[in-house]
Amino acid sequence: MKFFKRFCLMGFLILPIFFSIGIPPANADSFNYSLSNSGTVNVTKSSYTVHGFNTVTASLYLYSGPSKVIRFSVVGTPPGVSGSSNPAFCVPGCSTTIQFDVSPTASVGTFPIQVMGEPMDGGIIRVTIFNLVISDSPSSFRYGLSNSGPIYVTKSPSYAVTGSNTITATLITGSPQPIYFSLSGIPSGVSLNESAGCGSGPSCSVTLRASVQPTATAGIYPITVSSGTTATTFNLVISNPNQSPTANAGIDLEVHIFSSYVSPIGASESDDGYVRSREWTQISGPTVSTIANRNSLTPTFSNLMYVGTYVFRLTVTDNTGLTGSDEMSVVTKDFDQSPRGSLSVSPTSCVIASGASTCSTVYAIWTTIGATNFKLVDGNTGTVLSTSPTYPWGLQVWVAYPSTVFYLNSGDTILDTKTATATCAAGSAWNGNKCVTNQAPSGSLSIAPTSCVIASGASTCSTVYATWSTANTTDPKLVDGNTGTTLSTSANQSSPGLQVWVAYPQTVFNLKNGGSMLDTKTATATCAAGSSWDGSSCVSANSAPIANAGADRAITLPTNSVIVSGASASDSDGTISARLWTRTSGPSVPTITDSTTLTPTFSGLIAGTYVFRLTVTDNGGLTGLDEMSVVVSPIPTTLSIVVSPSVYSVTLPNNTISAIYTLTNGTSANTNCRLLDNTGAPLTEYAPCTGSMSVSAPITASGGTYGYSIRANKSSTGETVASNSFTVTVNPSDSVLYAILDTIDSGQSTTLMWNFSGAASCEFVGTPANGISTSGATSGSVSTGVLTETQNYQIICTDADGNTFAPALVTVIVLQPSATISANPSRVQSGTDSTISWSSHNMDSCSISGPGLTASTSLSGSQAVTILSQSTYTITCQAIGFPSVTQSVIVNILPLFQEF
Repeated sequence: MKFFKRFCLMGFLILPIFFSIGIPPANADSFNYSLSNSGTVNVTKSSYTVHGFNTVTASLYLYSGPSKVIRFSVVGTPPGVSGSSNPAFCVPGCSTTIQFDVSPTASVGTFPIQVMGEPMDGGIIRVTIFNLVISDSPSSFRYGLSNSGPIYVTKSPSYAVTGSNTITATLITGSPQPIYFSLSGIPSGVSLNESAGCGSGPSCSVTLRASVQPTATAGIYPITVSSGTTATTFNLVISNPNQSPTANAGIDLEVHIFSSYVSPIGASESDDGYVRSREWTQISGPTVSTIANRNSLTPTFSNLMYVGTYVFRLTVTDNTGLTGSDEMSVVTKDFDQSPRGSLSVSPTSCVIASGASTCSTVYAIWTTIGATNFKLVDGNTGTVLSTSPTYPWGLQVWVAYPSTVFYLNSGDTILDTKTATATCAAGSAWNGNKCVTNQAPSGSLSIAPTSCVIASGASTCSTVYATWSTANTTDPKLVDGNTGTTLSTSANQSSPGLQVWVAYPQTVFNLKNGGSMLDTKTATATCAAGSSWDGSSCVSANSAPIANAGADRAITLPTNSVIVSGASASDSDGTISARLWTRTSGPSVPTITDSTTLTPTFSGLIAGTYVFRLTVTDNGGLTGLDEMSVVVSPIPTTLSIVVSPSVYSVTLPNNTISAIYTLTNGTSANTNCRLLDNTGAPLTEYAPCTGSMSVSAPITASGGTYGYSIRANKSSTGETVASNSFTVTVNPSDSVLYAILDTIDSGQSTTLMWNFSGAASCEFVGTPANGISTSGATSGSVSTGVLTETQNYQIICTDADGNTFAPALVTVIVLQPSATISANPSRVQSGTDSTISWSSHNMDSCSISGPGLTASTSLSGSQAVTILSQSTYTITCQAIGFPSVTQSVIVNILPLFQEF
């Protein structure tokens, strides 16, 4: 109550003279206003806290100058009563509500209450007074509460939406009187009219209304409404707004123009409800394509016959009617620029009617690319059937007996060829010119080759093929004459023919029509060299198989397993029927996994030499074997470190390399490393070994080569070992001016270096701090001396003929002592936290102040503080020899608005 104290100093008491409105004093910045109140506030004590209200209005009388924000405070509340204004800040012309919390211990009576208004940035303070009347609560007073159901609200991304619920209070005992409600369980981001109250009838009701911010979390929240010892609960149901569905048309594709069709890859959909429908449409392209299964995520796009880009759109609709879409493209490319074409005939066969010489139920479809002089040619007659470059609709063609070859040509170049066959209608046969009826069945059979060789262990050979043709047949069939088995019922068999099996010593093949023989051929079979017929198959003398256990292996513990590779098994006259690995010797009995394969695993090995044997068995029962050894060395115990590569090179201004090393029998957990110079003197302290070490070589204008090594120390055993030597060559810069450190703190210095090949003389120009001279030298280095501000240095060189080189410039940035302080967030609701963060650069000491801060002297840090009112936080830092630096940040209170 600092406002009240300003008027109570020296024993003076505030009097209600502040109601008067006068001419503002000269120092009030021509700003004046007054306060008015809306009357007496009556509250009744009870066994619980009740609320009374009074509205105080700040009215603006602005003579000149800008309006100001007024802060309100309440003075004069008796013991057991607390008062607060909402909002606590207001621009004149608005109003604030004064709310009182009255406990059962408060005294009964009439109490004058003062409300003060003070401009935030200083100025005229105004006061208004009204009476707070506190009465005892009557006895036997009790209400029952009921509610009408939940509040349903949906978040919106741009504004708050509301839902309402009616709470009814019914008088159970006692006399009617005002009743007030309090609420609990309200989630973050939601506000309800908590101070709701209603009249003094036998029953009353109040409608609770929720304001939901977009930051609120969706869910179901039980809200408890209390009035004294009576309470009721309802659910506040917060829903997210319906989102449009998301469509993903998949990745863009690239295909050849002759691809028959293409389907999207990776198409998908999602929604916060469910997707009701989906549809694919073509947006653009060189032709209109065909879309199959357009209402699924896996359609097919066909008829993509021209080079270009086809764009397809996927549109999905959710259960509420919202839509989402995405597009993908199919780029059709002509990957081959030579003339090309594609021809198809459908169907590939037709039936010649009796009395006719051709059939015409076959249609040709073709496309060509890059060709000229297009033509479709009847290969039997040489007749040009069409000169169209493409014909996607199908051209009717005539097929002669027994077949017609169709050629798609570009000039004399054949682009594609297809064959259609023609057969005579049932009951007719070809007489050489046309199909005629009442012809006797006929047929011709051919076997090629007429002999074959039966492999050892087999009973037949199958390198013989049969071809045949028949005419006027009703029951054509090819029959194995040895067994009587029907091999085919086809009337015709063209080349390469039907594969047939030939038994020893020969098989007769019969071409029949029903029981009538049309033609017969014989094929002979002999046993392979080195084998003979034993009555059921060709057999030969069995040879033992060959086993190869692979190369010997060597491992070092802790590795204790080996997977065999390179093993093999073969049998020259049969097959391998079994494989088995066994241990023949070794220091222990290891585990053999997959012991019947050529890639077993030997595990559980200990130090020593093992011998393993591979035994293979062929289909005749003979075996072959081979052995391999595995030498297992114990875990190494000697610490070692090797730097590789051992030669490094840099060019100024860079002088730092990363030396890469390998550590044996040591890790970063138990071994430390340090850098040594070429004399063995340490250059760094020990640090955990990580596999590389940063090395900075000396900088001179002429460069140089420097030797180093790395020493490793194993802490668990005390072993210490140095690496091999390695060198770092620093190459001089080529015609350049630079600073070793181009950014320094105020009060520090750096070194300037220069080197200009081909120059005869160089000099600094301008007026840099501390006056630097090269004395004409074309390379060298010089200190800048202590710098307190950012400085530019420029050097100009000339050659022996007096020609001037391009000037070289370098800037040395000098950082001044600085300090920063920030608040996150900088606007909060009263009673919530903000994090105060501060830092400084090149400062010797700092002090930090502000409400709730416990840290006061640290150079940097952060602390969360609870903000009750507008608060200012300040950092003041001092660097020796520099003026002090002060920075501040203000945390403001967000205004809260009450519905009533």
